[in-house]
Amino acid sequence: SPGGSTIAYATLRHGTGIFWNRTRHLEIVTAALDGSDSRRLTENESADRYPVWSLDGSQIAFARDTDLFVMSSDGSDLRQIVSLDYGVALPPAWSPDGRRLTFVTEDSGSSDYIAHMVEIDGTGLTRIEETLSPRAAFMLFDVGVDASGYNRTYRVVNSLVWSPEGRRIAFGKVIENGGEKERVRLYVSAVDSSMPIELPVRGRNISWSPDGLEIATESFIVKVDGSSFVDPRSPGGFASWSPDGSRIAINSQPATKGKLLYDLDEFDDIERTIESTPSNGPGIVLYTMNKDGTDRRILVEQNADGSLSEGNGRPLDDGHPPATIYFDGVGPPPAPFDIEQCSNGVVVPNPDENPMLVGDCKTLLRIRDSVAANPPLNWSTDTSITEWERIGVSDAGVVRRVLLAGRSLIGPVSPYFGSLSGLRYLDLRRNSLSGEIPVELGNLTSLLQLHLDYNELEGEIPVELGNLANLRELGLSDNRLTSVPEDLSLTNLRMIWLGGNPIEGCIPGEILEVVRGDSSDNPFEPCEN
Repeated sequence: SPGGSTIAYATLRHGTGIFWNRTRHLEIVTAALDGSDSRRLTENESADRYPVWSLDGSQIAFARDTDLFVMSSDGSDLRQIVSLDYGVALPPAWSPDGRRLTFVTEDSGSSDYIAHMVEIDGTGLTRIEETLSPRAAFMLFDVGVDASGYNRTYRVVNSLVWSPEGRRIAFGKVIENGGEKERVRLYVSAVDSSMPIELPVRGRNISWSPDGLEIATESFIVKVDGSSFVDPRSPGGFASWSPDGSRIAINSQPATKGKLLYDLDEFDDIERTIESTPSNGPGIVLYTMNKDGTDRRILVEQNADGSLSEGNGRPLDDGHPPATIYFDGVGPPPAPFDIEQCSNGVVVPNPDENPMLVGDCKTLLRIRDSVAANPPLNWSTDTSITEWERIGVSDAGVVRRVLLAGRSLIGPVSPYFGSLSGLRYLDLRRNSLSGEIPVELGNLTSLLQLHLDYNELEGEIPVELGNLANLRELGLSDNRLTSVPEDLSLTNLRMIWLGGNPIEGCIPGEILEVVRGDSSDNPFEPCEN
């Protein structure tokens, strides 16, 4: 459960350990972490399986035969969400806001697996393979070892995994290579997009970092912008991130020796030779590490007789550092001190005569390094700032425009934007920017238009925006903004978009007069003078 006190699981037996029915009668049970307080939530002759907690812990979604159900966490308020021709193939996944579920079923007409989305009230059932992949083939195969030591082949289907902010979904997809070897690749798609992004690693055992900037898979940790990945030598493991995103727990027997060789031009032809503990022998079964693969420490290990013992955080250091691989010639991220190269005469011609543009160059490089973009921004000290994408420079030698709408930006809105003193147009709409609006934007006194629509910004609109005396347009719709300061004043504002935010309280009268767009879901009231 999200609170960490209870486990929900499907079982064939309850209480006395006696099987109800060895073939069909799976039921959902909850229990405390020590196994006490066991409670049977369902009781019927069907197969109830795949229980998944909602993020607030109040509800549990699960599959019953070919149907999808939701119930309260105590087993009450049971309701059928959708009835299907083919059963749910994997545990469903809750959207972070608790309003929707995604799930995977087998296609009735082929061996493919199809992704679906549905509201938890049962409405809006959508087959979303057109959104996430052309064929929606989520089938792959793996080899495991059962309790008796026999090798067995299992069919495994990769689930859909929501990003922490709830606007993107990661999934694995089978890629066919001209009828030859199939590869399971990792894809990321915006929920409302028909253009999924392929990332250059295998798409199994997917786990998002808490900040939504990286994904851990069975063997790699990849940047969501696709610029690089880390191979921490953890083949086949399931990863779980620490709440602050700094460390990862892996339940896998790590590779201890070997060499890694990658062909960056044809990543599909990767050669990866490693030696590790045999999968069916004694070895490490749970360890933690930094997200760059360093400082690996053993938590649990398997003894020769199959029993488990504590590793007590003992270091696992074999002297082979993890490999970081970069793509498309991007190379390692530039060192922070490369901002001094803004005076190299390449980025800014005659730098001594254009000190403001040199300063703007340094600011833009700081902004570049504070967000993830897909593909990465081409802002570099190797090319003239006039050739940097979506940057407009005036004849007076100052940056006037930064237009980064729809550039798949991930991370906070950089406070460094507030240092672009000559900026007149800032457009960051339709990205995945998060956090609060930085108060430093109030320094942009020359700004005419500011668009932050369609992101994941939250909190109060900063009163410092009232310093933008020349601002004409302000776009803030479709975020998570909660309030407008009563003393916010924008005397020259002509248009503002606020719809699609959970705004509470009143709106200053002069701002309410220029509200545009559909704000019917926001019952705005003017503040009393």
